[in-house]
Amino acid sequence: METRDIRRKEFSIALLLCGLLLFLAGYCVAPRHPHEAATGEGEAPAEEGRILYWSCSMHPQINLPEKGKCPICSMDLIPIRETAKGGAGLVLAPVAREMIAVETSSVASVALRATVRLIGKIDYDETRLAHVAAWVPGRIEELHVNYVGAKVAKGDPLFTLYSPELRAAQEEHLIAHRRWKAVRDSGDEAEIESALAIRDGTRKRLELWGILPAEIETIETSGRAGDRATIHAPASGTVTMREAFQGKYVSEGERVFSIADLSVVWANLDAYEIDLAGLREGRTVRFEAEALPGESFEGKIAFIPPVLDERTRTVKLRVEVPNPGERLRPGMFVRAAVEVPIGEAGERVLSIPASAPLLSGTRAIVYVEELRGDEIAYVGREIALGPRSGDRYAVRSGLAEGERVVTRGNFKIDAALQIQAKPSLMAPAPGAARIPTHAVPPSFDPVLAAYLDMVEAAAADDGARALAAFGAAREALARVKGEEVREEARGEFANLVAGLRSAMPAEAPRDLAALRIAIAPVSASMRRMLGAFAHRREAPLFEAFCPMALGGKGALWIQAAREIRNPYFGSSMLECGEIRSEIAPAAKEGGS
Repeated sequence: METRDIRRKEFSIALLLCGLLLFLAGYCVAPRHPHEAATGEGEAPAEEGRILYWSCSMHPQINLPEKGKCPICSMDLIPIRETAKGGAGLVLAPVAREMIAVETSSVASVALRATVRLIGKIDYDETRLAHVAAWVPGRIEELHVNYVGAKVAKGDPLFTLYSPELRAAQEEHLIAHRRWKAVRDSGDEAEIESALAIRDGTRKRLELWGILPAEIETIETSGRAGDRATIHAPASGTVTMREAFQGKYVSEGERVFSIADLSVVWANLDAYEIDLAGLREGRTVRFEAEALPGESFEGKIAFIPPVLDERTRTVKLRVEVPNPGERLRPGMFVRAAVEVPIGEAGERVLSIPASAPLLSGTRAIVYVEELRGDEIAYVGREIALGPRSGDRYAVRSGLAEGERVVTRGNFKIDAALQIQAKPSLMAPAPGAARIPTHAVPPSFDPVLAAYLDMVEAAAADDGARALAAFGAAREALARVKGEEVREEARGEFANLVAGLRSAMPAEAPRDLAALRIAIAPVSASMRRMLGAFAHRREAPLFEAFCPMALGGKGALWIQAAREIRNPYFGSSMLECGEIRSEIAPAAKEGGS
């Protein structure tokens, strides 16, 4: 009996303990706030914030504005929300920051200089060229300098000329000289002035014919006229041209020698129009000659022509270069560099360390440090970079002075955000503005105009016009000049142009149906171009996408209108598709 009572008591105690455990378990699992209990299955709690976009856990580069299936693997898309404490980005604890060695630097305004690189060749200083011509007709009887390259000093004899006309002029001068001597002591001032004027006139004539004053005095002293005259060098330098030969008859005004003073030379350098903004007369240019490796020279910009060569889109900068030892020779090729200030002279511009931005062809991302209460978050921001100067980049837009950007550890932060399917370098947030640093060159404008015409004609079912526009686009693409683009972007531009060319079929489409298939790769290449280089049209363009195009694979295109005009289906499904993004035009000069 007692054993039963004990068992009953033990059973009651066990039931009590089980009830207590169930109560505690229910307390722990139950929602602590009424709104949590109201959250339905599959819905995130309110603290998680609004949905930024929908992405795929397997393909984080997929960023779509609405819920649906991943277009790559067909998995359900997951929502990417704002963090509970505000905004996207990565919140790191102090220990995590130490582990990945995060370092930051302040955005600051400093004076920056960029390097403009030029090529050209050495030429004569035209202000130091002297040409020797025959002042009087005659025959060359003797050459004192008989080869090109000879060094001469001012006054050195060049050649002796026999000329009957010169003898007649000397006789006239002797007669005028004797008459002046005869009347100078007569006291008749009128007659003296008349005789002196005639004498000076004949003397001046001899001087203009190349007879030196000392030689004229010898003629006056001896009283004998000669029929030969020695022509002397009018300047010191190097003989660069000789047309004088012994026995040759020369007419008055005929050039027989050229002499160049090579102690100063010109470097004529080709400067593209896009580099002219920073070039000024008086700026120092440093350069090297290919024929003199390891040696450096410098000079100053003496002249910038006011007219552009329309064929090459360049101007010839004239740089005045001292040439001691005459080591620089006309005709030598040179490579030059000019340090120019970024911005107006002496102006400080916003800049960041070169290690701060993450670059992906057309985009530049920095991670900005933000204080959120007791925590620090690192938020990605797309910016527009200016030229690079040494270990810093100029910033055109996207940052403010005093903000702090990550200069070390930014790749690790970006990788962590990619794993979390948040906006990062490789997966920008939908609608994020891409700000190209450079604009397409003017020679690309006809390509874009022909492409837009082709898309519009295909949407209007106008096959003849669309095919003609396709041909016009291909012809215009062959005339694109990559040298119009700044040097630091020419390689990328050339690759994008090559991509456009390869996207166009070798044979032109024969009908509208074939053309509509060809539009897709051309449009993809055009979008890459307009993501890297801003277009120069007045109004924005629009990137559109149709998921039904190409048999359900989907395809994009660029159009000028905001309303959908589908080139893949034309009138049968003209409005099928959506506008994905707006492509802004290049900023006006002086606007930003």
